[in-house]
Amino acid sequence: MKLLLEKWQKFINEQTPQGVFVPHKHGRHESDIYIPPSTDLSKPVKIITYHHGFGSSRNKLRNMIQNRKYNKNVIIATPLYTRHSRDGGKGKARAILAPGYIKNVMDTVQNKTGQPINLERVRSIAHSAGGPSMRRWAKTEDPNLPHSSFDFLDASYGRDPKRLKHLTDLVGQGNLRFVTGGIPSSKTRINVEKYKKSYPEIKHYSANPEEYTHDDISRKWDWDFSSETTIDEPETNTEKI
Repeated sequence: MKLLLEKWQKFINEQTPQGVFVPHKHGRHESDIYIPPSTDLSKPVKIITYHHGFGSSRNKLRNMIQNRKYNKNVIIATPLYTRHSRDGGKGKARAILAPGYIKNVMDTVQNKTGQPINLERVRSIAHSAGGPSMRRWAKTEDPNLPHSSFDFLDASYGRDPKRLKHLTDLVGQGNLRFVTGGIPSSKTRINVEKYKKSYPEIKHYSANPEEYTHDDISRKWDWDFSSETTIDEPETNTEKI
């Protein structure tokens, strides 16, 4: 008990107005855990996993994550993909994130703070090339976790709708959300229109290209989807955000 209290006090002392980053390792992947200053670990926590696109450095990701506003009790977990040549590595493909990632995140936070984590739900977000990485990880992760949604921020790569089947099994079609650029000819937008033929209940949002570049969709988009408008029929109902 004394050790737990000492860990908790040490963690409190390390808190800054910007929150705390806890580096850790999971299998072949380095990873960052971010605990915002508003998060109360004594209450149920939502873990958000963020799967980055090509070329995102640790510093760039930390800056983006730390400068967001979080209105809910959350922990942000960001696996770092570094094997592919476009991520600065020497490989031709990204290594798949090993199963047990969420448990490792929870154990790491408890070891750091002395506070057991009461997991409320897991939400997963991917940007650009992080889409396939998130999808492959979800296929191997513990299916009994309380997954709530999978969000693809201009990350709908892969033409075959069957690749989404395990995600719809986990959270239902309506909890798969796709943000694409407003240009009708974009690859990600065309793919989502194909997905909707197999999964008509998935959500599709269109970012105004005058306000959101591809990178902006990752940096500026409201992760809570509290102010965006669903596009149910992209071809005829193209409302811009």
